[in-house]
Amino acid sequence: MPDNLLEIEGLRVHFDTLDGPIEALHSVDLNVEQGQIMGLVGESGCGKSVTSLVTIGLATCDVDEGSVKYEGEELLFRDSEADKRLQDISGWVTVIGVLASIISFFGMLLTPLSLEFKTFFLIFVFITIASWVVGFAAKGEYRRHQKFMRWVRGNEISMIFQEPMTALNPLYTVEKQISEVMHVHDRLVEAETPRYVRVGQALVRPATLIVDAFSSKPQSSIATFSTLSFVLFAHLRGFADPTAAAIASPFVFIFQGIFWIVEVAYYSYKIIMIAFGPLVCFSILGIFVVIILTGSTFLDRYGSFIRPRFPQVGVPAPGSRDDPLSTEIDRSLEDGPQRPHASKIDSLLLQTPLVFTTLLIVFLLLWMPLSALLAMVIITTLLALPGIIIVNYLGLDPAHRRQVIGILEDVRIPNPSAVVKMYPHELSGGMRQRVMIAMMMACEPKLLIADEPTTALDVTIQAQIL
Repeated sequence: MPDNLLEIEGLRVHFDTLDGPIEALHSVDLNVEQGQIMGLVGESGCGKSVTSLVTIGLATCDVDEGSVKYEGEELLFRDSEADKRLQDISGWVTVIGVLASIISFFGMLLTPLSLEFKTFFLIFVFITIASWVVGFAAKGEYRRHQKFMRWVRGNEISMIFQEPMTALNPLYTVEKQISEVMHVHDRLVEAETPRYVRVGQALVRPATLIVDAFSSKPQSSIATFSTLSFVLFAHLRGFADPTAAAIASPFVFIFQGIFWIVEVAYYSYKIIMIAFGPLVCFSILGIFVVIILTGSTFLDRYGSFIRPRFPQVGVPAPGSRDDPLSTEIDRSLEDGPQRPHASKIDSLLLQTPLVFTTLLIVFLLLWMPLSALLAMVIITTLLALPGIIIVNYLGLDPAHRRQVIGILEDVRIPNPSAVVKMYPHELSGGMRQRVMIAMMMACEPKLLIADEPTTALDVTIQAQIL
């Protein structure tokens, strides 16, 4: 085994831009030995992060020359000129073959020369498939190198990014992301739940989901079940249509009243404008002329009749007797703890949209024919059941969840049992940073690249992590 864990020699890369290539690294040379701690110091934009990304194969730049070796194995990949030429030719032939196959297919369908176009179609399909196979075979070395790099990243070399969301997926929970890294590199402990037990639990998950809903939210669950039972009973007994009409009649009356008020207001406006239109227009014009000629004198004298009056509220000093916060605190201490409650009007206003939506849903369920309603229920159930079963089967094993919780405890995350079930957007910046550090340290890599890993953490937490 070589003494140097990482060797970078003559690394030179550039980025392609609209203004031409821009060189990002120029002849970078460094060696990292076993157990050595090395720090790269430089100004912002000097290429520290680019060097790290090129090392683990995640950079989007083009490597001009140089070498990056990990334990003697080359991490940079370069296609030979013959393979590049073969891939380019294969790509162009495949594109032309696909276009010619499409033209031949439509010619076979739309023209009388169907036999000739059928022959051309088969020839072009064969050429396209053969060209794609040749190009696929030419990328064999590249695929083997990518497989090697996927094994190196996370298992042998890990990088803690400066921005946590660079490495965290907002669509998955914390436990899912950390366990996935450990699963890819075969670092998970043995599952304690047998496979057949997990399959059985997944199959009965729809029933347990209903039981959990009734136990966690009994009032809403009982209300939903009672409503659906009433709708089904109404359809079976034949009084669904009268019930739907009874539910809709108050809303019809309200809408008719609103339309009548709007119509009365519209015709009243027309009558007033026909009778007093010129007087109103001249009055408004006169007010504007007076304001323009007199300036601020008119507003100062008559502005109190135009502008709304607001009470003048002074800001008392904090802690004084007039301070509302201090007064409220004193009152709560004297009266004891009280449960805050809204007024009856506010409570009614808050419940109005919910009541209206519930009545609308019940009306639609009663208005729909029973056959259409049953068809919707069956289709929805068939679409939902596979998803519920698969999600439960793919859930994390209890042993794996405890392993992830232990990793979060190592980076001093408070209440890790709750954090593992959260998504990245539910965490603060410092918590995300610690989750990312835990993810990168989960497989205990030999080489750890830290790109300002503790900038989002407090000083005390930095000392604990480091």
